Amino acid sequence: MFDVFAYQQKAKVKYIEFIDMKLDVNTIIKSITEETKLFVLANPNNPTGTAFTLDEVKQIAEHTNNMRTIFLLDEAYYHFYNLDSVSLIKSFNNIIITRTFSKALGIAGARVGYAISNKSNIELLRKFKPIDEINQLSNIIAKKVIDNADSILNKNLNQTKKWKNIFKNLRIENIEYINTEGNFILLKSQNYEFHKRLFLNNNILPKMDFPQLYLKDCFRFSVFNDRIMHKLVDIIRRK
Repeated sequence: MFDVFAYQQKAKVKYIEFIDMKLDVNTIIKSITEETKLFVLANPNNPTGTAFTLDEVKQIAEHTNNMRTIFLLDEAYYHFYNLDSVSLIKSFNNIIITRTFSKALGIAGARVGYAISNKSNIELLRKFKPIDEINQLSNIIAKKVIDNADSILNKNLNQTKKWKNIFKNLRIENIEYINTEGNFILLKSQNYEFHKRLFLNNNILPKMDFPQLYLKDCFRFSVFNDRIMHKLVDIIRRK
């Protein structure tokens, strides 16, 4: 949606490209100038699942603050990486952190999220936000989730951690496991078309055919219940 909103505002967008699943902090800093009004960083990243450390995020915060650039830190996968970036808000007035109920809390369909920043930034956001709030059904679902957040997080995070470890330790011909900080399994195939047909023939639809070159020949699977995950492992083991 960043592209959509940028288009609506007639903003000029500059992309910083990954190289082989890596993005250097110095490359980011060199790309942000006094003409940059807003810098957006997803940490952990979507779709790669790679992440920056707190020190690296702090470097970016310092530079964007010096450039008088708003730093929007998108932390949709926060619970899977658990980086305490909120502490930076006390030191830098330009940071806005966004998080969501869609990933670790499991209610993507409700479309509920929140922003964290200093009081003046939140007041400014109130003036620009759309007129519509979340609907009543989403409000009810979000409250239920908040009341049971500990148990939901414990279940979902443990399930994700378990299946990441399983896939990490699998030894499957022509399949490479790529470590991520998200809620998904990322696999790189040395026989992409074969595996693509294999998944589709077994009614499994992974995220695939990525436009990014560094994700060429990759498949991405969200972690689900044990029955589905065991089925996925069995299918991948077929030659």
